[in-house]
Amino acid sequence: MRPSFNIAGPCLPGEHYMVPPGRRLGPALELIDEGKYFTLTAGRQTGKTTSLRWLVTHYREVGTASALWVDLQIAREEPDPSAAFDAILRCLDWSVETYLPEIGIPRTARATSPRRRRP
Repeated sequence: MRPSFNIAGPCLPGEHYMVPPGRRLGPALELIDEGKYFTLTAGRQTGKTTSLRWLVTHYREVGTASALWVDLQIAREEPDPSAAFDAILRCLDWSVETYLPEIGIPRTARATSPRRRRP
C-alpha cells in the first residue's frame, strides 16, 4: 500500500506521509526526563494526537517513564458535569488498565470500554 496524505485523525506510520514525531519532540522528551510538565497546543491537523500517541509508545518501549492515552473528548457528549466527570474517570481507569497493567492498582471492578457506563 502506498502512503497517502492524511486529512483526518492521527497519522499511521507506513500508511500516511508524515514527519516522524520523535524528530520534533526532542524538547518535550527533555522536559519529561527532567520531571517537568509541558503543554502541546497547536491548530487543527498539525500532529498533536499523533505526537502524543508516539510518546505513549516510545515510553512503553524504552521503559524510562510511563505514559497514558486519555481522550477527554468523551466528556463533550455529556451535558451533565457529573456524568462528564464520570466518563473521564472511566476513560482514565480503562487507560491505566490498558497501558499500565504492571502497576497493579486494585480494582473492585474491571474497567470497561470508556464509552460504556458501569452498572
